Amino acid sequence: MNLSIYLYIFVEGMMAVSSTCKDGSTKITMDNGKYVRYTPEQVEALERLYHECPKPSSMRRQQLIRECPILSHIEPKQIKVWFQNRRYLRHKPFCHG
Repeated sequence: MNLSIYLYIFVEGMMAVSSTCKDGSTKITMDNGKYVRYTPEQVEALERLYHECPKPSSMRRQQLIRECPILSHIEPKQIKVWFQNRRYLRHKPFCHG
């Protein structure tokens, strides 16, 4: 059974759907059909950064991309959405279905 968590967030007029898969990877799908699948290493790096600062500024996100080679291939907007989704998950009660 493949459990996934889906989030729907509007990003500058586009709908982004983020899902966290059973294997720990995250996929973001934009309404135009493009998506980004994060590697477990990228998710681990983002989680560590989230625990340091759950709401990084735009400048801080740019700095993270420059300083963390594993995040260098991720667009700043995608990192912004990942942090938004992560903050949402922190406050959302988990429901068993």
